[in-house]
Amino acid sequence: MSAIRQHEALAQAHDGISAVVAPLDDAGLQRPTRCQSWLVADLLFHVLCDAQQALVALASPAPGPAGVDPQSARRCW
Repeated sequence: MSAIRQHEALAQAHDGISAVVAPLDDAGLQRPTRCQSWLVADLLFHVLCDAQQALVALASPAPGPAGVDPQSARRCW
């Protein structure tokens, strides 16, 4: 998938999530989710952080070939 298509996929996901949560008030954002001990607001923040990380990754040149250790990508966190 090209970087342009990846951006389009992220935009579509953002639009879908926005459509679902736009009508929520403060009480709606404080409702529990199916993720144990996570509120709607917690889950939205998690999605936001992942989307930001994806956009940075898509806009940043790779320093070299991809590694083989999938956990090394998160070591900076």
